[in-house]
Amino acid sequence: MKLFRSLFVLIAAMGLMFGLSSCSNNNASLSDAQKAQVDQQIHDYLLANPDILNQMVQKLQAQQMQQQQAQARGAIKQNAAQIVNDPNSPVAGDANGTVTVVEFFDYQCVHCAHMYPIVKQVMAANPNVRFVFKEFPIFGGPSQYAATAALAAVKQGKYLQMHNALFDSGDIEGKMTNAKVDAIARKAGLNVMELKRAMKADAVGNELKSTFMLAQQLGIQGTPAFIIVPTNLGATTPDAQIGFIPGGTDVNGLQQAINAAK
Repeated sequence: MKLFRSLFVLIAAMGLMFGLSSCSNNNASLSDAQKAQVDQQIHDYLLANPDILNQMVQKLQAQQMQQQQAQARGAIKQNAAQIVNDPNSPVAGDANGTVTVVEFFDYQCVHCAHMYPIVKQVMAANPNVRFVFKEFPIFGGPSQYAATAALAAVKQGKYLQMHNALFDSGDIEGKMTNAKVDAIARKAGLNVMELKRAMKADAVGNELKSTFMLAQQLGIQGTPAFIIVPTNLGATTPDAQIGFIPGGTDVNGLQQAINAAK
């Protein structure tokens, strides 16, 4: 997807360059021969200096990223209560922590699986930080079933055990099945019959629906996605304290966002 996006930006950049002669035509009334000459000069220059296209792509991508971050921060402030304090979203770490890390994820997502040990490492290094888990199953039925089971595990006081067990299973990229989820729950020490009853609770289904709606409002289209903010997030929170990472990162990236939110 990123490759296609970069190619699109590259084509747009080339179109901008070749369109310069057309824009100048209105002002300078160039002849057809002069327009052809300008186009040829631009063509030759780009062939002789191909790095300029990469620079243009990088510049446009940086501008797009800045716009995305600005829009995300505004949406984050508008949805502060649901992001930070939704009573149906599982919480780990320090319940009274002044910084909150929110993760949107899918158990079958390979990038979420790569982030799983990173998140665990950051959690261990920051015992005073709140971690909020937003189940965002976008990879079909088994992902939906796994997310529902994880949320239902809250009733038995074993959400984090179920969450960790699902990622530890390695059942990603289409390998997850409902039967495997049941087996994982049983191995994690949950009462599966009780779990299945809890999975039918309205609160569980409503949490999944509200998370999907929240993701739409925030412009989150994939997993993982992280929001790192002061726990008392509000309309007056400085933008510098609001971290939004639409994708994976490393330990340092997550830690820097936590430090900025303090």
